[in-house]
Amino acid sequence: MASNSLKKIQGIILARNYKDHPQGMVLSFIGKSEEGPFELIFDDQKPLFFIGRDSSSKQNIACERKELSLKTLLGKDVDGLYFKTQRELECTRQILKEEGIRTYESDIRPDDRFLMERFINLGVEVLGEAELSDGMWCFRNPQVRTLLKDRSHDLSIASLDIETGQDGSLYSIALAVEEQGKLSFQRVWMLDSQGRSSSNDLICFEKSEKSLLESFSLAWQKINPDFLIGWNVIGFDLFFLFEKAKSLSIDLLWGRHGEKLDCFETTSGRRIARIAGRVVIDGIWALKTNYFSFSNFKLETVAQELLG
Repeated sequence: MASNSLKKIQGIILARNYKDHPQGMVLSFIGKSEEGPFELIFDDQKPLFFIGRDSSSKQNIACERKELSLKTLLGKDVDGLYFKTQRELECTRQILKEEGIRTYESDIRPDDRFLMERFINLGVEVLGEAELSDGMWCFRNPQVRTLLKDRSHDLSIASLDIETGQDGSLYSIALAVEEQGKLSFQRVWMLDSQGRSSSNDLICFEKSEKSLLESFSLAWQKINPDFLIGWNVIGFDLFFLFEKAKSLSIDLLWGRHGEKLDCFETTSGRRIARIAGRVVIDGIWALKTNYFSFSNFKLETVAQELLG
């Protein structure tokens, strides 16, 4: 771990989050620069929303109220309500809703608001005291501003595919990684009962799914990719590996700081996979959300229609 020093970097924001702590809300942004990954921590921000200047609650609300020079689209003066935590904001929003008091921008996430107010949508320039820890530059409350320069060439993209059996067995995991437009890594981890020899591109395991998955996880942590892509990679591959790891009592520590892979299903039935500090893109959902339409979303069907 290096000592703190003033540092300036340029990069791309990949992931963001906020958490409430007893001392207040903390914003976290993880990105990639030409000098490697970085994390920005802000513990000096307060979540807020707006209400009409002539509005007031019957209850004693724990917040800081400020008169602002802002107006609604209809020209109504507004005040800002500033809170210690996002939870306090959400509780107050509900109280005001029950009292029939309109709020403005109370549904915007604090991490989104932080970026929007600084016109940061991808690229960012950072200046502040930094500490190098486990290969990641860590800043606390630095100065940030938007960066228009394209730095997408700094990103590494990992493509994942698995093969499974009808009995729920894991047969193989394949991973290919592209950096700066070139293939930098490719390997298959495979169960093999025929005694084949392993090589740099193929690692064989006689019977153990656990050994296969642990070996893959070690390689993943060393490769440290920025993006993970694949066909139905969220809907199937990551969920399968998540459940398989649980059955084998393995923690898939795939996040930037060794956080566990997190998979869950929403009430609407959509599957979500989160790898802290990385971007996961499912090919099927990427096409659907960009209004592509096919007779079905099988890989063969889409490949034939798009690539012939």
